[in-house]
Amino acid sequence: MIMQKNAAFLRTCSLLFAFISVSACVTTTSTYVAPSGPTTAKLQIKTDALQSHAYSISIFDDAVNCTNPKLVAVGQGSNSNLTTSLKTGALVTTRFVGAGNNKTCQILETFVPISGHTYQLYGKLDEQGCSVVVYDISNPNNPQVEQSLLRRQVKNQTCEPLSAAKRIVAVVKDNKPSMDDFVDLLPGK
Repeated sequence: MIMQKNAAFLRTCSLLFAFISVSACVTTTSTYVAPSGPTTAKLQIKTDALQSHAYSISIFDDAVNCTNPKLVAVGQGSNSNLTTSLKTGALVTTRFVGAGNNKTCQILETFVPISGHTYQLYGKLDEQGCSVVVYDISNPNNPQVEQSLLRRQVKNQTCEPLSAAKRIVAVVKDNKPSMDDFVDLLPGK
């Protein structure tokens, strides 16, 4: 049984690594170096994933063109213990890549962090696919979908231009995203 779980984990990780390599144009992804100082924002990363599913989260050096990704986290299953800091007052583009059951998904989102704020990147990954939402959780009693959040990947086009990106304006129930939250991103909407 342990051998089967390890084999499944290795297959999932291999699939995730292959997808990251292909989606990054087969360039080596270096590690994200978090900025420090008073003009930063905090980013908490929370994932809700099956134990057999793996994910990675990157932040692009060039947020406009989605180039030069820096790896923030790689994991498997659910996790809520990851934190980093972000530069503020400028665009930040994140990439969530998930893999499991021989399927992969990738979501790119852009937002503008505000100094002193706390954000949560919430990624969900299951048999149906993946979803990602960035919340401003500066007021823990009233978390809100980040108002500047833009979806940068539509219809498999990686890094859609900012002028064509869709703003994510959603009413998220129970502080967890569902596919209904993104109805405005569907064709013809």
